Amino acid sequence: MANPEHLTLLQWGTQRWQIWRLNNPDIQPDLCEANLMGADLNGINLADADLSKANLIATDLSSANLTKADLSLAQLRRANLSEAVLFQANLSQANLNTAILNGAELIETYLYRTDLNNAKLINVHFNGAYLYGANLSEADLTQGDLRFANLNKVNLYQADLTGANLRGTTLIQANLQNANLSYANLRGTNLSKANLTGANLTGVDLKFAKLNGAILS
Repeated sequence: MANPEHLTLLQWGTQRWQIWRLNNPDIQPDLCEANLMGADLNGINLADADLSKANLIATDLSSANLTKADLSLAQLRRANLSEAVLFQANLSQANLNTAILNGAELIETYLYRTDLNNAKLINVHFNGAYLYGANLSEADLTQGDLRFANLNKVNLYQADLTGANLRGTTLIQANLQNANLSYANLRGTNLSKANLTGANLTGVDLKFAKLNGAILS
């Protein structure tokens, strides 16, 4: 359960919260299981916060600092995380169905079996992120940066990866059926046993890519 004092501080408004964070840099905010549904937390500092199992449905977290925050098992459906910083955050098994993460920074973020179905991820930064088993079906990853990310067994069914940079990414046993990979950079990508049935590969760079056992038609 969330720390009542921390939750009250947050409910008093982001300005007061920001001042408290500045004056107490060594305190880790405990907002575990907090109900923050629909809250306006634009630009807030939640770095290192425990938000595991929190209700953040339709919450505005755009431009928020969530560096190294724990959001495992959190409910983030329809949340706005545009331009948010989630460097090394834990989003394991979180629900981000239809969430907006355009321009968000998820570098080295942990997204094990995270649900990102139909999420907006335009220009997102997933460099070095761990997305094993994540659901990205119908997600919009246009111009996304996924270099050296782990996308093994990820579901990218009908996802839009137009112009995305997946250089050095591992997509072993990934589902890319009917995905749009037009003009994507897949140089050096490991697509072993991946399913690319019906995928749009127009202008794709597959130089040095591994396609052992991949299904292409």
